[in-house]
Amino acid sequence: MSPLFRAVVGYFFAAIIVTFPLVLSLDKSLSDPVDPVLNSWILAWEHYALLNEPGELFNANIFYPYKNTLLYSETLLLPSLLLLPIQIAGANAVLIHNLLVLLGFTLTGISGYLLGRWLFRNAWSGWLLGGIFAFNSYTLSNIGQAQLLHLEWLPLALLYLGKLLRVPTVRSAALLAAFLTAQFYTTIYYGIFGFLLIALVGGVVWLFMDYARVEVRWRALVLLACAIGLALLLCLPLGVRYYEVSQANHFYRTLSEAWPFSASFENWLAAPPNNLTWGWYFAKDLPVLGAYQIDALFPGIILALAAITGLALWLAHALTNKGRRGAAWRWPLLLLLALLFFFVLSFGPYFQRESLQPDFAQRLPYAWIHEWVPGFSALRAPVRFATTVYLGLATLVAYLAYRMRRRIHRMALLMLIAVEAVAVTPMTTFVPAATSDLQQAQRWLAEQPRGAYLELPIYSFAGEGDELQWLESQFQSINHWHASPFGYSGFFPPRHFELHDFLTAFPRKEVVAFLQASGIEWVVMQPAKMSADEWPAIQEAAKERGWQLQHWGEVWLLQLPNVPVQEPQVSYHVPEVAQRGGVVTIGAVFVSDQPVPVVADSDLGSVKAEWWQGERRVLTASSV
Repeated sequence: MSPLFRAVVGYFFAAIIVTFPLVLSLDKSLSDPVDPVLNSWILAWEHYALLNEPGELFNANIFYPYKNTLLYSETLLLPSLLLLPIQIAGANAVLIHNLLVLLGFTLTGISGYLLGRWLFRNAWSGWLLGGIFAFNSYTLSNIGQAQLLHLEWLPLALLYLGKLLRVPTVRSAALLAAFLTAQFYTTIYYGIFGFLLIALVGGVVWLFMDYARVEVRWRALVLLACAIGLALLLCLPLGVRYYEVSQANHFYRTLSEAWPFSASFENWLAAPPNNLTWGWYFAKDLPVLGAYQIDALFPGIILALAAITGLALWLAHALTNKGRRGAAWRWPLLLLLALLFFFVLSFGPYFQRESLQPDFAQRLPYAWIHEWVPGFSALRAPVRFATTVYLGLATLVAYLAYRMRRRIHRMALLMLIAVEAVAVTPMTTFVPAATSDLQQAQRWLAEQPRGAYLELPIYSFAGEGDELQWLESQFQSINHWHASPFGYSGFFPPRHFELHDFLTAFPRKEVVAFLQASGIEWVVMQPAKMSADEWPAIQEAAKERGWQLQHWGEVWLLQLPNVPVQEPQVSYHVPEVAQRGGVVTIGAVFVSDQPVPVVADSDLGSVKAEWWQGERRVLTASSV
C-alpha cells in the first residue's frame, strides 16, 4: 500500500469517526435541519439543471420570478461536478450531501498531507499537516456546513507557489492558477481568501527569497503575477455573475453585519463542549447566531505547544545555518508574521475580547480590506480566517515532526494531537421526509410542465427556527422542480418580506390576480397546518369563484384559472406649475381589466414614464 493511499484511507476513516453516527444512515438522514438541507437542495438542483437544462443552471427554483437565485448562496460547483456520476448512478440527495461532508474532510486532509510531505520530505510531517488542517476545532464546529469543510485546493496552490518561487517554471505557474481557480469554484469564501493568501505570502516570500541570478528573481515574479492573473481570468465567469446579482439586488455585507460573525479572544480560548480532552475546562456557553453557535476555536494545549516548539527549532536552526542561504533565518519569522496577520483578520473589523462585545474605537485591518479588496464586501464571517491560522499552526507542527529523529517520537506526537482533538459528536440526525399524501401530490406535479406554485400555509419569519419550515419545503421541491416565490438562502431578494406579507392574504382577489399575473399556476395546501380561519376562507372562495380543487388525502391542490393579463396603461399626473429641475410627486394610475402588479424580472417589471410640456419632452424616467 503506497503512502498516499494509506493517507486517503486514514483521513476517510477519520472523517467517518468525527461525523458518527451519520455513517449509519448515509442515504436517509442529515446532521441537522438547516445548512445540510440547503446544501442538499443546491447539489440536487445543480445535478438536475446540468442533466436537463444547463442554460438554467443559475436560475434555481426559489424566489420566483427572480433570476440567478442559485447565486444567493454558495454554489459548490466543482464538488457538484465531482459528485454528478454518483447522482447519475441513482444516489439520492441526502446520500450525495453526506458524501460531500466526508469528502470535505478527506480531500482537505490529503492535500495538506501532500503539502507537508513536499515541504519537509517526510510522510509524518504530511500526516500531521493534513490532519491538523482538516480536523481542528474550527472544522469540527462546522460539520453541518459542508461548504466550510472543502479547503482541498488551497494547500495544493501553496505547494505550487513554493515550487514556482524555488524554480520558476510555466508548469508550476499553470498548476498554481488551476488550484487557485478550483478553490474559488468549490467555495467562494475560501477562493477569495486564497487569492489574498497567495498574493501576500507569494509577494513577501519572493521579496526575501535568495536567487542566484537577478533574471531568475524577475522570472519568478512575472510567472507569479501571470498565475494570479490567469486564475482571476478563469474565475471571471462566476465572479461576474455574482457581481451582477449583488449590484442588481444590492447584496453586500456591511461592517455592522460582519462584526457579529468575527472571532474574539473568548472564541480562541473556547473549546468545543464535546471535546473529550479540554471540553470539561475550556468549553464556554457561546452565543448562537442564526442557526449555529459561534465557533469555538481553541487549538488545544498540545497542538499549541508543539507549534511553538516547531517555531523555536526552526528559528534556532536558521540562525545557526552557515550555508549559502544567508537569509534562511527570515522564514520562521515570516511564517509567524503570517500567522499573526491572519489571526488579526479573524477578529473582523473591531477588536473583541468577549463575543458580541466589540470595541468600535479599535478599528482593525479587516475593515480596510472589506472596503478596498474586491469580493470582501459580500463576505459576512471574518472568523473563517481561522482556516489560514490553522494552516500555519499545522506547518509548524509538521516541521517539529521533521526535526524528530525517531519514528516512535513522531508517532507519539501524531497520536497525542489526534487524541486531543477527539470529540463525541453531539449530532442529532434529521430525516427530511414527506407524508404519503404530499408524495402523491408531488408525483402529480412532477408530471406537469415545469411552472410555478405557491405552498400554503405561508410560514412566518418572525424568529429563530422559522427557516426550518421553508428549508424543508424547499428541499421537497426536488421531487417536481416547480418554482416557488419563497425560499431560504444566504440573501433574500429585495422587498421579499413585503411579498411574504402580501401573499398571506390569499385568497383575496388582488392576491389571486397577482399570482395569475406572475405566472403561478398552482396552489398546494395542507389544511392541517393552517390556522382555524384560513382553510374555511379558501373553501368559501373556491365555491364562490367556481375553482376546481383536487386532493390526495390531507393535501389539496388548486389550479388557478388562466386569465390573460393585459399590458397596463400608465398615466402620470403632474401639477401644471412643475418646473424643469424641480421636485414633484407623481401619482401612477394603472388602467386594465384586471388588477396588474409590477412583477420583478418579468415583462411587467419596469415602467417607463415620459413627461411632455406641449411638444417638448422634459423628463424620462423608469421604475426600478
